[in-house]
Amino acid sequence: MTLALLYGVVFCMAALLAENTQRRNALALVPLFFAGMLVSISRSTLDTGDLPVYVEGFADDAWTFYYVREAPFWYLGRTLTSITGSVQATFLIADMAIVYLFSRAFAGRLNVQLVVLLFAFPSILGFTNIYRQLAACTLMMLALKDLRAGQARGAWLAALACTVHVAVVGLCLSLLAAYLMLPGRRRWLLIVAPLLGAGFLTFQPEITLLDIAGGTESRGDTGPLYIVLGSFVHFICARLLWREKHLRTLHLGLLIYFIAGAASLPFVPDSTGTRVMMISLYLASFLALVVLGERRSRLRSAPIYTALLAGLLITPLVISDSAWHLIFGYVID
Repeated sequence: MTLALLYGVVFCMAALLAENTQRRNALALVPLFFAGMLVSISRSTLDTGDLPVYVEGFADDAWTFYYVREAPFWYLGRTLTSITGSVQATFLIADMAIVYLFSRAFAGRLNVQLVVLLFAFPSILGFTNIYRQLAACTLMMLALKDLRAGQARGAWLAALACTVHVAVVGLCLSLLAAYLMLPGRRRWLLIVAPLLGAGFLTFQPEITLLDIAGGTESRGDTGPLYIVLGSFVHFICARLLWREKHLRTLHLGLLIYFIAGAASLPFVPDSTGTRVMMISLYLASFLALVVLGERRSRLRSAPIYTALLAGLLITPLVISDSAWHLIFGYVID
């Protein structure tokens, strides 16, 4: 119970530190506090899903290829563990950092859109299992926010995200392809397309080495589920994002990445394709939720769109027995 309360307070503190307005919405802190308590369940033992891999990696001194390809993440984790002398303390600091950056990606506002994404299946799964993917996606949220504003820092953040999780390399290539598809740049796409294809094929097979969940993923094929789920999500996102040039380009890149993940299902392990699709719909939903937060006073259907995205993003958590096992340590009969 002490750890649960600590995590609840830490999540609230991280969000408050990220908030850039003077107005404090105490009610918005309630779900953040609950989210922290939920995450603390897996932090009490650190033995669910892939978490033992991180415990071993943070305490290990070796630098095999597995660690070198995402060296900044592992170096930071090992440095924190060396300083604190505790892997649990390392996770506590890293979790607080993720929630802080997560909140900053939503312009430092404690709103319902932030809460929706925090309780989405990819977020919960990220904290309890695919931790590097969650950290990389958080950095990509900040990158997308800067790229939308035309700031070069977005490219540097995207490059940093690639060093946290190799799957993001394919996403960056998809975003580059979408950028080259803009009028006036299409001739470059003809030249760069073979290089993009070679790069995508080079990096995507690396994902299969990660083998998330160690067999605790959904026992059935989840690819078709993500195709249906992602199609609905991307349809809603297109309705919201394609009115603005920069958002349209970013969403096109995410859509290309989603299609690549779906197309890869017959040729790669199911977990590889679903991971690609999950990242795509997660980040597309982020952009849509940001827009909904900005336009809620002008868009009468904003509450409906927010509720639809919330339902779609939580669906895998409700129907997947493996998700309940990762979070609570048991499987629903």
